[in-house]
Amino acid sequence: MSGYCSVTPINQLSDRVYSNLIEKSPIFVDRNQAFEVVIQSELPLQYVEIKPYLSLNRTRFQMVVPKVQDLSNEEQERARSGGGAMEIISVREIENKPTHDSPFIVIDDLDAGFSVVDKSNRFKVHPIAHFARSFIGVSDRDVIRGLPAYQFEEIAVPKDIWERKTEPTAYGKYWKTYTLNQKGGGETYARFASELPTPGLWRLEYFLPDRYVIQVREYAKRTSSIVNRVSRGVAQIDLRIDGAARTESLDPKDLELGWYVIGNYNIKAPEVEVWISNPHDSGVVFADAIRWSPVDKTD
Repeated sequence: MSGYCSVTPINQLSDRVYSNLIEKSPIFVDRNQAFEVVIQSELPLQYVEIKPYLSLNRTRFQMVVPKVQDLSNEEQERARSGGGAMEIISVREIENKPTHDSPFIVIDDLDAGFSVVDKSNRFKVHPIAHFARSFIGVSDRDVIRGLPAYQFEEIAVPKDIWERKTEPTAYGKYWKTYTLNQKGGGETYARFASELPTPGLWRLEYFLPDRYVIQVREYAKRTSSIVNRVSRGVAQIDLRIDGAARTESLDPKDLELGWYVIGNYNIKAPEVEVWISNPHDSGVVFADAIRWSPVDKTD
């Protein structure tokens, strides 16, 4: 669909950003249209915030800018003194080039191959939270593509519930989201179903988002951000291949964000499924994206 959006660059002065928003006039983006935005900043950018208007599937979201350098002593002093001007220099339409064929098969949490399997019958909202919200006339939970939106206050989250959150470090082509299970129980699963084009040796990889979770809040037309460092738990990964089941696991304790190899598998039947669960109540498990890639037996 088409619509307007505004672009706001954010640099190292994150504590000052919301008092000095720098916005160009909203950009009208049509279907399958791409734009290049040129930003000039005295300090390295941290991220760019995109705010769509009248969008049915998007709220304000952030795109992380890769870190290319540390601040020099001069830049650190300028940041402390309140310097660091930014400006959007130009906005122009560019060619929207189609992606090339890839040997990888990626299933994201927003793709048709993703679903949540719940084998339990429990409250979807904590009873105390449900009563409090009903009392003040607030709806139970926002929903993002069929799943409850991430609840920053962990105490209000029921056990073994999968939530969805928009996050800059998540995997995604246009909309970066992931699902997460804050309190394990082992009765609910994030399922990634795929159909491989050919039999043979295939490698499975799991995408691990960052351990830092950003919560953006708006009040009285002002926006603030809270960064929470979550404790990540061991992900149980159940594979259903050729009618048989096997279990793997990934301990993300000391891992950075990115793709991690789960294993190589000789697969005959094209239909494969990956079920991710949080069997323990000792950390957050993410289900963001999985990737299948053919393996050359000579590797």
